Amino acid sequence: MIDCALIIDDDEETHLMTAHLLRQSGLIKTIASAASGEEALNLMQEGLKASIILLDIHMPMMSGWQFIEECEKLKLDMPKIAILTVSVEEKDRLKAKKYNYPFLQKPLTKSLLENMLHDIRKC
Repeated sequence: MIDCALIIDDDEETHLMTAHLLRQSGLIKTIASAASGEEALNLMQEGLKASIILLDIHMPMMSGWQFIEECEKLKLDMPKIAILTVSVEEKDRLKAKKYNYPFLQKPLTKSLLENMLHDIRKC
């Protein structure tokens, strides 16, 4: 069982769908969400300990990549991260691969999510 999943996405519909799929999986105890990278940073600095982050990379103000950079600068404990995006840009796919992050296309499906969660639990 995974203790806490943090969904970081500026799209409310994506939040609702992803949270629903996470609950359906039965593999997550707690689901937290943030509508921006800034909000997620605040949650983490206030003590939220996510086991996994499902991160949108194209958000206003602070992209998902900028969120990761800020976490590194602040020396925050980084959980497993999965990129959740509509991006089809090869540069984003390559950057995710460089970090060894799963790169999942929106809309997320139950089978994609469950496969990713099972892989993460093995690590």
